[in-house]
Amino acid sequence: MPHVQNGRFTADLSSLGDDVIVFLIGMRINKPWKVHAWWPVFVAMPTMLRYLAEHPDKGLLGGMTEVPGSDWHAGQEDKAALQQAPELKGIARWHRKAGVVTHVFTHFPLELVIYTARVPARTRPPEGMRWVPIATLAGEALPNVMRKAIAHGLG
Repeated sequence: MPHVQNGRFTADLSSLGDDVIVFLIGMRINKPWKVHAWWPVFVAMPTMLRYLAEHPDKGLLGGMTEVPGSDWHAGQEDKAALQQAPELKGIARWHRKAGVVTHVFTHFPLELVIYTARVPARTRPPEGMRWVPIATLAGEALPNVMRKAIAHGLG
């Protein structure tokens, strides 16, 4: 087991210029009964992750491809998730795939419900998105959780 270094640490970022934003993404709940200590971080996590996904030049998963999705909330209802789905012109509806995708990050387990939709070949992708041919998916920079989601959606 790695040695845990307690305390606060800094890094010399002067070589990066004045506009530097650093996020430490992740949380570990050592004392679950001290909700006041972990709840603010837990609630802020989706916003931080969304920011980094929308600003790939800022780091984390910068430059990685992802599957469109909703916020990751425990117990989120299907209706709320579907309201965040990209609008695809020409489809009747999204179809829920049976089962879930399970992925464990270092600090929390995640279960994803996957929806798929079939669209005509000439359908334009939603704003800010692109279509990727299934045959070229192996060459995409995809995090493991997204590879699992795609495999489940295609299965």
